[in-house]
Amino acid sequence: MEGSAALLKQTGAPIRELIGQFGGCEACGRGRGLGEVLAGLEDQRVMRWWSMTGQTVLSRLDGGSR
Repeated sequence: MEGSAALLKQTGAPIRELIGQFGGCEACGRGRGLGEVLAGLEDQRVMRWWSMTGQTVLSRLDGGSR
């Protein structure tokens, strides 16, 4: 399954669009089966961004106390 997800990721299509092609819910961006795997990849990317960027922004808003 990881190979399939990686192959789809390399196509350059937005992940939400790919989820729609695999029977997912376009409104919420969640799918079933492979669509759910792709949604998980997107969640991981967002969490990685948050851990690198979001925490920095919060600490600056906090006055640098973190």
